[in-house]
Amino acid sequence: METNKGADFFYLKIAKGFKQKLGHPKITPCEVKVRLQKFIQQK
Repeated sequence: METNKGADFFYLKIAKGFKQKLGHPKITPCEVKVRLQKFIQQK
């Protein structure tokens, strides 16, 4: 996994409102970034 000492930001416009009983993420923002980068590279 890539380690990054700086801040990582990803902005995504979403619809207003929320889902009932929305759970909390089980992975860190950095792990989300790495997973997204790998997914994009596969396309």
